[in-house]
Amino acid sequence: MTADRVVELRQAALAYHDKGMFVLPVSEGTKRPMVKWGQGSKRLGKEALSKFWRDGDESPPDIGVKLGADTLVLDLDPKNEPQVEGAFKDLLSDTLCDTTPSGGLHAWYQIDTKRRPQVFRGMDVLTAGRMTLVPPSTGYERVGKPKVKRLPKPDVLIKRVCIQAGIKEESASVSLAKDALGSLEPIPIHRRNQTLVAIAGVLRSAGFRGNRLEGAIEGLARTCVETKANDPLTMEEITAMCESIDWRNPKPFETHQFTKYQFNTSEQPPPLKWLIHDLLPAEGVTSLFGMGKQGKSYMGMEMYHCLVTGQPFLELTIMKKAGGRPVRVLYVDWERRGDSLKRRMHALAADGQQFDVDVIEPQGALVHMTETLRAEIALGGYDLMVLDSLTISLMQGDVNDSSTVVPAMFALNAVGCPVLALDHTRKPQQGDTYESLSAFGSVFKGNVCSMNWQMEKTGGDAVGMNVRMRHVTNNFDTKPPDIFARIAFEKSIVGLEKATIERVEDDSDENQIAKWLGETAAVGGETVDEIAQRTGLTQMQVARNLQKLHSDGRATVEDDHWTLATVTQAFDEDEDGT
Repeated sequence: MTADRVVELRQAALAYHDKGMFVLPVSEGTKRPMVKWGQGSKRLGKEALSKFWRDGDESPPDIGVKLGADTLVLDLDPKNEPQVEGAFKDLLSDTLCDTTPSGGLHAWYQIDTKRRPQVFRGMDVLTAGRMTLVPPSTGYERVGKPKVKRLPKPDVLIKRVCIQAGIKEESASVSLAKDALGSLEPIPIHRRNQTLVAIAGVLRSAGFRGNRLEGAIEGLARTCVETKANDPLTMEEITAMCESIDWRNPKPFETHQFTKYQFNTSEQPPPLKWLIHDLLPAEGVTSLFGMGKQGKSYMGMEMYHCLVTGQPFLELTIMKKAGGRPVRVLYVDWERRGDSLKRRMHALAADGQQFDVDVIEPQGALVHMTETLRAEIALGGYDLMVLDSLTISLMQGDVNDSSTVVPAMFALNAVGCPVLALDHTRKPQQGDTYESLSAFGSVFKGNVCSMNWQMEKTGGDAVGMNVRMRHVTNNFDTKPPDIFARIAFEKSIVGLEKATIERVEDDSDENQIAKWLGETAAVGGETVDEIAQRTGLTQMQVARNLQKLHSDGRATVEDDHWTLATVTQAFDEDEDGT
């Protein structure tokens, strides 16, 4: 995608906005608006709108508009009914038109009075509240007359087009409902809404979309409800039913689309950038997982604190935007901590710093929230999303099932900014070490993440806790060191007053053994039993940590005597693959 294409789309969107239109950014090739646009929604301002078409975006959104009460669009689709092409010539010579990717035609008219939308075979009549794509969206081109024609009698034109194109006027929403379902038992009035929402999902699975789907539901509401309701459904309510639980939107991987690209190895690839050096990359999803009460949320909040205030995180450098602007972060609190989150953030900022905390408390599961999050991130210009917690966000399905986890993880990779996902671990079984515990659920959680860290509480007392952030895996061919920190609390009779997080030295058993091996190197190393006696650790603890040091290339063994590896030894072992 060229920079000129992004500029073209952005300029066109702002031009439509200047004409008073309700402009919508629409996910490329999907017809799915990226912002709320139903009844009561306000149109975006120019500044907010322009943020959806950013320079360098590989897949910039298409442009949609929500029609007003004074606009009517005839949407003719020969893919459904080939004979509708017979009306193209007269419409092209009559008013402003757009061609569509499927070979269809949109004919635009100005009307004086509001009218309901209609659905025919091969033609939709789009009016107030409906959405349509406009040029220069992918596959759309402006043709016909240069101006929109005023249409004093829309019914006359619609009847004429139906005759020209051989369209059966009878086949509006009632006929669509019959075609879709054949026959249906009468729907009890008290179950009308939930039944129609469920049927919308069935029709959607059968290939119904957009106006045809809404037309079918409208027909069912008028013909299949047990008795006539005193509160007939409005078109806005029907639209909401069809959108409920994202029925209108394809689910992850429910698509035939793909992205193809080519590059030459002579070209310099983009450098790896870090939001927090050697800890939080500025791309993909990073997981920080651990059992409960290990300090994950405090660590995620401290990262937020440091990034938005521009100060180092545990002595690690952080990214600053152009002009020294701090990073913008959105905290998505699926655990709905509410006041508890406020108290913790206040305690972390108790050194006098003041900063705004942007928080979303989702009411639905991640699979239903991805487009909303993508729009919120684009509007707010966020550089990072902290998700707390990943397992809870996936609870609409089986988190052990790859068909639940994989689509959700790829959806996170497409929200428009890097993600830090705080997560839980599975319950330990007998014989498990803490280090062996993975994130709760499917292994694809960790496999899809760009980087994985495990959070472990290594000690604590009445005023704080020591923690270890253990590097597990990453996709960047780097090997960052584990991070050791202390979270200290200051409390009073009213509760938590202050929380500080500082980096400390490695006090792990593994590091104690490494230090001891360094001190005994002159005497040719020591056995497991000798190390256990001198350090006070059990032989099992010593053996486990020696194996870890050996796998990391930090220790060698000969005749059951262990020593620290030299730099040369570690290099040689890495080179020959052992």
